[in-house]
Amino acid sequence: MDFTKLKSNYYFLDDKAYTEDDLLVYNVTAYQLHGKVTELELRKYFSQFGDVLKVYLQRDKYATGTAEPPIGVVHFAHPLAAARALQRFSHELQKKRFFVNACESWEQPEAYRGGVDFNARIAALNLNGDLIDFYTTMRTNILQLNDECLETICLYLPLRDQIRFSRVCRRFRDIFKHICKCTSKVFNMNQLIGMTLWDIREFFEMAGANIEELFGAVPYNYQDRIDFISELSPRVRRVDLNCNNVESASLLRFLERFHAVTYVELHNFSLNDNSLLALRKLPNLRALILDQSFELTGKNLCKLYQLHELSLFGCENLQTSHFIDICKCLFNLRSLDIRHCKMLTSRAYSEMVRNCRQLEQLKISCEKEVNYDCVAQLHAVRKLTVHSYGAVRETLFIALAAHKTQQLEKLEILARNCITHERAIYLSRLQQLRSLICPNNDNLTDECLFEFAERLKYLQELDIKNCRAVTNIGVLVLLRRCPQLKLVNIEQCEGITDDFVFDACDVLKQGGRTYAEPVLFRVAGTGIHEIIVQGLPQLEVGQLLQFSFVEENS
Repeated sequence: MDFTKLKSNYYFLDDKAYTEDDLLVYNVTAYQLHGKVTELELRKYFSQFGDVLKVYLQRDKYATGTAEPPIGVVHFAHPLAAARALQRFSHELQKKRFFVNACESWEQPEAYRGGVDFNARIAALNLNGDLIDFYTTMRTNILQLNDECLETICLYLPLRDQIRFSRVCRRFRDIFKHICKCTSKVFNMNQLIGMTLWDIREFFEMAGANIEELFGAVPYNYQDRIDFISELSPRVRRVDLNCNNVESASLLRFLERFHAVTYVELHNFSLNDNSLLALRKLPNLRALILDQSFELTGKNLCKLYQLHELSLFGCENLQTSHFIDICKCLFNLRSLDIRHCKMLTSRAYSEMVRNCRQLEQLKISCEKEVNYDCVAQLHAVRKLTVHSYGAVRETLFIALAAHKTQQLEKLEILARNCITHERAIYLSRLQQLRSLICPNNDNLTDECLFEFAERLKYLQELDIKNCRAVTNIGVLVLLRRCPQLKLVNIEQCEGITDDFVFDACDVLKQGGRTYAEPVLFRVAGTGIHEIIVQGLPQLEVGQLLQFSFVEENS
């Protein structure tokens, strides 16, 4: 740790120093001492500020070698002495300058002294006792409430106040621990914003054993001092973090102690190739999501042999040579996202087909000068996402129809106006398709839906959002001939009218089929009016059809 960047964790009031939790400072820490300094020398130096009760040296827990300088901990008998030590701007011992900071709140002697007798604390506020006697006869003392009432009160408090509620007495602490056991196992780290380091530590001491998933942002102010989170949360399996100006070294030091974690997702962090080596310390890691990591070339990713899922979405500097190493070494890889990896060449795709024999899910972007059609020859792929800001070559559709007629289960094509009638014929040959997502296609007409209806008998989900050429007839034919259909997104399809609602009910009733669940249509932005759906008999709408007027991404 670079202690020159360490922020002061105390403030001064009336010549005394207080921690950020308003506790008097008695104990201080000395950083970057000379490697040969002794406890006797340290005691002699700090005695100039006041009586010293205890001095000891300890190794820096972030040290990477045995030559790292020790850390000195000094316990003063009086807070004025500690304050004098903290007020001195410069400290020097054995001709080497060192730094002094307050010990953390939980390391101060008054951290857990208060709050043992709540009634005594109230009485201490009143000298003659008359006021407290008056109020206790008029009001119920909070300690007379049962645990269920206290738990309800505690739940109304923000998290920071819940933690301080738990410090009042042992009973309140037990109540908060019970709340932690009963609440969700998923914790949003954004709730830590505004909390002190002691608050954070106490929360994880009481709740950490129950947490299995962390998401949100690492507290920026304490990025170098929260290693205890991993120690107090041994059951965490999933970590999903957003960048909050946290340095990559601090982030990875935080992550590498979650030995049980299986899933790590990092968004917009400035990670480099060398920093990823720290993830080798996570033996159970199976999924790694590294979105928008622009500095990554992929150099050391091939050393994470245990990965089953890897996302490099937006890693624009990913090099073909390193990507080929990834394909050769990660032989258990089953899911891969390389969208917007603009440096990859045709060779990268051909080597992926040759080496990724277990790959079941793939997401790619269509670059103009890259031959990506070979992805249709992937041995085990069942789910394919194709994204393009421009055109998608027809040869890809031909290749899919040639190689994946009995294997592909989900196809997502995110490119404007890439589906024509001829290409719809190729897609209709993918007879095992369960999910087809191809929104924003003005060239997709009823004739295209007729092709889908003719052959895609296992189709369960169809997304044709904003395909403005589609009308009632095409969707009704699809509904009649695809018996397993469960979800149809026709948002912004202006050719769908109120008549579709009545005709769809007739189609399903005439079919005489029994449905485990109704077919859901997303109809926001179509010509269907909500009042029409509300006017249908409840039996028809509830058992056969459901309509959602809320846009999917809203």
